[in-house]
Amino acid sequence: MPSFQIDYCFRNQPRSKVIEADGEQFPPDRAAHYLIELHYSDAENSLLMPAPNASAEQLQEQAELLGISAIHVHKLARSAQANGTPTHC
Repeated sequence: MPSFQIDYCFRNQPRSKVIEADGEQFPPDRAAHYLIELHYSDAENSLLMPAPNASAEQLQEQAELLGISAIHVHKLARSAQANGTPTHC
């Protein structure tokens, strides 16, 4: 299963997350959905969660409203390690 590194800003703080996912690509909108769930899945208000049929644009807009921005996804080589967090937000 391929590994992907997601570099992003959460509330203006650089962050990085390495995940495994099916498929050869992990588009930014899918990363936005993943990050919303990561940071807000335990929120009492389920209205923060994206609609199941949300478009790519809607997912990225919702992520930005929730403080998740500058999402960049990189596919990692099998032997590669995480490169760290982005240098600025």
